[in-house]
Amino acid sequence: MAPSEKALRAAFLEKIRDLLFNWEKNGLPPRNTLVETAAELRAWKRENGVDGLWTTPPRMLAATLDDGLGHGIALVRDWAETLGMRVRDLGLSAPARDILSAVEKERPDALGLTVLYGTSEDGLVWLGKRLPPETVFLAGGAAFRLDPELAERARVSWTARNAGEFLRRALAQWPPDA
Repeated sequence: MAPSEKALRAAFLEKIRDLLFNWEKNGLPPRNTLVETAAELRAWKRENGVDGLWTTPPRMLAATLDDGLGHGIALVRDWAETLGMRVRDLGLSAPARDILSAVEKERPDALGLTVLYGTSEDGLVWLGKRLPPETVFLAGGAAFRLDPELAERARVSWTARNAGEFLRRALAQWPPDA
């Protein structure tokens, strides 16, 4: 008899938890390994017919305010999709007004944003004050490491410094169905 959808979802969650345990114990691997690991897990999901950790997956919009390369938001997007979240990319260096317009139109569960520079604070705070309260505002990037109070001023729900922290916070925010 083939494993049930619930059993496969539980097996996938166990893979994620094992990964987090190993990262806590040994430290995060290099970026290329993070990308490869996410791709391997997405392949496992495809092979086993698992969409992700949720029957109704959280929806996230992702963007950067001031980052033209987007390495950080790309990792967040990869790992969110690996977990099974539905992610739509709003682009790099997206204007705050365009981000807000998309949030108001689509009403996602989350907005994921990277911010590199403190010079983006005005746009970040403007956006944070206008987001619907039901949209979880998650963020990361150098600006938050350099100014730990920035998240509070911008009404950011939570920040993540790396992929492991994003995974832990996302699993706590949206408990899996497994």
